[in-house]
Amino acid sequence: MLPEQVQQLRRLTLQISGSPWYESLRLLYSLPGLQIQLDAVAFSACMNACEKGSKWDCSLHLYDQMPLRRVEADLFCCNAAIHACSKGEGGDAWQIAVEALHEMQEASDADVVSFSSVIAAIGVAQHWQQATAVLNLMSEGQVSANTVAYLNTITAYKKSRWEMLVALPYHREESLCNAAAASIPWFHAMNMLADMQLCRIRVSPITTQAVIGSCERDMQWLQALHVMRSIHTLQVVADERAYNAAMSACQSSSASQGASSLLKDMRRNRISQSCSATLWSLARLGEDDVQMATATTAAVSRASCELRSEVLSPQHLAMLAWSITVLGVANLEFLELLSKQAMLQSSRFTLEELRHLLWGLAAQEATEGVTVAILHLQRNALHRFRTLNLALLAAEKRKAMEDDILNILWASNFAGMLSVHVRCLAERLFQRFARSLDRSPSPESSAAIPPLGAGRPKIVLDLDDRMVMLKPAGWEVCDGNVGRQLRGLLSGFSTLRSADHDHGFLHRVDVPCSGLILFAKSFRAFYDLQVQLRAGEIRRDYLVLCHGWMPSDRSVEANIDTRGDPTRTGRLGKPSRSFIKLAAHALGAFGVATMIIVRIATGRRHQIRSHVAFIGHPVVRDEKFTAWQTQVDDFLFCDRVFLHRYSLMFKDSRGELQAATNTLPADLTLPLSKLTPKSPRFAAPLQRWQSGTMAWDEKIERPDGPFKL
Repeated sequence: MLPEQVQQLRRLTLQISGSPWYESLRLLYSLPGLQIQLDAVAFSACMNACEKGSKWDCSLHLYDQMPLRRVEADLFCCNAAIHACSKGEGGDAWQIAVEALHEMQEASDADVVSFSSVIAAIGVAQHWQQATAVLNLMSEGQVSANTVAYLNTITAYKKSRWEMLVALPYHREESLCNAAAASIPWFHAMNMLADMQLCRIRVSPITTQAVIGSCERDMQWLQALHVMRSIHTLQVVADERAYNAAMSACQSSSASQGASSLLKDMRRNRISQSCSATLWSLARLGEDDVQMATATTAAVSRASCELRSEVLSPQHLAMLAWSITVLGVANLEFLELLSKQAMLQSSRFTLEELRHLLWGLAAQEATEGVTVAILHLQRNALHRFRTLNLALLAAEKRKAMEDDILNILWASNFAGMLSVHVRCLAERLFQRFARSLDRSPSPESSAAIPPLGAGRPKIVLDLDDRMVMLKPAGWEVCDGNVGRQLRGLLSGFSTLRSADHDHGFLHRVDVPCSGLILFAKSFRAFYDLQVQLRAGEIRRDYLVLCHGWMPSDRSVEANIDTRGDPTRTGRLGKPSRSFIKLAAHALGAFGVATMIIVRIATGRRHQIRSHVAFIGHPVVRDEKFTAWQTQVDDFLFCDRVFLHRYSLMFKDSRGELQAATNTLPADLTLPLSKLTPKSPRFAAPLQRWQSGTMAWDEKIERPDGPFKL
């Protein structure tokens, strides 16, 4: 090539290296048209750009194209291709990397980067045996293993063979000790911390965070506190990250007092904390007292100032949006500033950050700025959905990605702004993955349920790939907290074996209550129903008898804090919404009562019981939300909580609407016969409840004339 062509090639190569993957490909393939010969440097730059854009398969395609373009692959190109395989989760990416390494070994070209990249690709697939084999190959090939190689090996070990980490020769490497401490059980991590001191290996803040993280994973919050209390003896300065890690360990174990004491320690020791981290900690703490409310107000004020004066990172914006919703903060100026920055940086958010951001904005007042931001963020999510293939992801990351997608659907629907395109693309994404799961061998699809008697579960509606079952009071769906489990009565369905898919069940009904439960016989049905549920297309109606005379129909929109037992409705917690239709007023031996029909828009734990108690009308015979004296009277009236999910409406595999209904069980109709209607107008609803069910759209005669439920 001429000197000017060489200069132009180098200039274009730099441009290729710094461009998005699709622009890099365009530039690379435009070079022959400019009479510029392609070389290994240009291919290597384009492969690196594709890898950065998570297009590992494009990097490998370029590597395969090099011989066809008469370009000899050098060491950098080979390493770029192997390193791209480390971004290909699942599938055969790691096997491709191993094959490429063997080819390089035959040519005596493999170096420590080649081996480390192959181990990284194997680590993503979590094949610890292969990682060990490649690590041994390094010594056979007279290539010295470095810190990166050991770190990548630790990644391959940590999920299944943590005990072998102790045998790795990391003892003199601080970074390896830190990585291992984050991967092994808490007691080994604590021992490693002591060994590091004996061997005079520096203990850094990263080390303490790793050990505390191990304690959090194993729900050992007291041990995490012990590390924090003894941190000065390790000659480590306790910083914001160490405190955040310890608070997270306490919060994961519902040890709010420990987290609260750490938060106070930070203030006492004057350790600065970003406003987003402060609000995140307060939201996870869930303490509703004057001191925490004051701290929340101060943190929101600081965050507003930061939003006005600087550009916050996507992570901080997502944390702020999630936190203010959980804390019940309503600040319109703050929301407008947050929404504006979110739109400007929408392309920089990860899918998880998009989820938290949309989740936080969805429950806020629908101002113009919030509305525009939600619609804009949905368009960004749509672009992300198009590039996803769940089948290529490792199990843990795939589960997290599924949760992100479903929560984006839920948040958009809760805000009343769910895009049809987002919903349809999410459905196609899940169905493509579900087909691969349903192709795996499984027993014949048949339900086995023993002979039924009174008070036993039964099938109410049986379709080709989904069914509706009746769960009696005293039974649990699938969580294993009580002896009688619905899933124990079924057999022959592949979904039953998958805990990641809730054993095929779409939702729950509290153990002391009864009602209809949706079950998916196949993974395609499961994901179809999940999308319907998050998009607000499944109707769930309940018959409830509550204390007092409720004056009229109403909706309850209040946060529910599900971290305790019982749950708490109020300012803190997750956004929740229930619609209540008044059916009849009645009198009983325990006092006055109201019969209501409830339709839920969200499905929080104890939602209906918590919501009606919050407005002053607890469910009859509910021990969690009523005073002791009330419970004594209720015990004489009814044997269990007076709540029954009587109706489900959803779409079948052909998209046709299906409705399943169930009459009140005998343990509720008998107590109902003891009630006296407040007036003759309420006699008919009472009678219909005893003989069947009340429909949401049924007309009821009221003192002010008929109205439609």
